[in-house]
Amino acid sequence: MLLLRVLFLVSVCLGAKAFVLSSGGGGGSALGKRGFAMAHQSGHCDVAMQEVAGEVTNNGADASNSEEPACYACRQPKWVSNGTKGRKPVIFLSRHGQSMANVQDMIGMNEGLSPAGAKYAGRLGRWLRENLNFEDGNFVIVRSDMVRTTETVEQLRETLDGHHTIEVRDCLNEINAGDYEGYTFSEFRAKAEHEHQARKKDKLRYRYPRGESYEDVLRRVSPAVNEIRQLEGDGKDVLVVAHQATLRCVLALLTGLTEEDPECIPELTIPLHSMVRLERQEGGKDGKACKYGIVETFTLGGTGPEGH
Repeated sequence: MLLLRVLFLVSVCLGAKAFVLSSGGGGGSALGKRGFAMAHQSGHCDVAMQEVAGEVTNNGADASNSEEPACYACRQPKWVSNGTKGRKPVIFLSRHGQSMANVQDMIGMNEGLSPAGAKYAGRLGRWLRENLNFEDGNFVIVRSDMVRTTETVEQLRETLDGHHTIEVRDCLNEINAGDYEGYTFSEFRAKAEHEHQARKKDKLRYRYPRGESYEDVLRRVSPAVNEIRQLEGDGKDVLVVAHQATLRCVLALLTGLTEEDPECIPELTIPLHSMVRLERQEGGKDGKACKYGIVETFTLGGTGPEGH
């Protein structure tokens, strides 16, 4: 499929910076204009997308009253010091395959995969088998414990022939929509207009009644992000299979999207049936977090409703 070059721009409080992302080899096409784009829905974001750098503090958000350490403080990565054939580990991010709730455009829920989602899981497994070396056993899958991620991983691992481990972290579960779990997005807009407008006005801080906000999710996923950093530092390739809201937060923390402009985090678009590949750009210094950059983005099948 056609490989494209996508220009990602970033504008942060410290000034505008531009980065160019080249889609490399490895199957699949680069994402188009909406791929990993910052939408303009909130009115906060002036630009299309970024590959951002910067220090992450306070769990990547204005997270008051949190005693959780902001990020894993990096040491010299083992893949540098142990002579692992010069191989640089990678981190992949992927949402689960399309779920039955996605088909119905429903908020939340814990549904299994649709037929299209199951096909994506198989394609993902075949792509991993063809593009990664599993002989050294240095491949770890980190997933949420929801049904759709469980089914995605169970299907993709059938093609991997062992040589991998799976870690389950419920802190990677999708954002909790509270009272509006099970509503369709159109029902949420029509029947809860006040809530919809409040969320549209401040998507980062809006908390669903008896549910969560994006700030809550940033704090919640932080321990898993620390583990992912450590796995990569130990020379492991890591695949994270989770959900749009949680992967937005994981991506923001890994790339260093700082609290200077956190309103853009909920507008990062990570489509269904797509992959983000990240590699370490620099190690942490003076207790600061490692920074990772997006190396490649590509699709492995059709997308569906965007969701949260």
